[in-house]
Amino acid sequence: MEILSAPQLKRLQGSDVLVVDDSAAIRSVLVALLQRLGIAHIREAENGLSVMALMQQRAADIVLCDLNMPGMDGVELLRTLASASPGIAVLPISSLDARLRFAVSRMAGELGLHVLGVLAKPFKEEDLLRALADFGQAPAVRKTTATAFSA
Repeated sequence: MEILSAPQLKRLQGSDVLVVDDSAAIRSVLVALLQRLGIAHIREAENGLSVMALMQQRAADIVLCDLNMPGMDGVELLRTLASASPGIAVLPISSLDARLRFAVSRMAGELGLHVLGVLAKPFKEEDLLRALADFGQAPAVRKTTATAFSA
């Protein structure tokens, strides 16, 4: 059985995905997996501060983010996203303890973000696909204007 249905895959292929991780290797793996799904609009950032500049240019539909990054870490990024773009889909990714990952996921949901799940590093491709399938079933996310991310 396929993890993603045809309508889910089509919706993902039309989405704008932002991959945020301080590890270039992890970003590269995630981007390759997303490209294999046919997602054409993929951007990368190495920390939360870089995300703010990218989001000023164009809002994302989905943000995949590491939790442990220099500068603005993933938790602070999730808080910023929640206030600037409520309802945006997020997928935290981390090697931190499972209880901490769960707590961050719960916090993000309580802040109004659409939490697709939480991936533990190292993750399997199937885990990423299952999380993205949740986006494919969700109602369309309202894109926030870039001005919401201005300093």
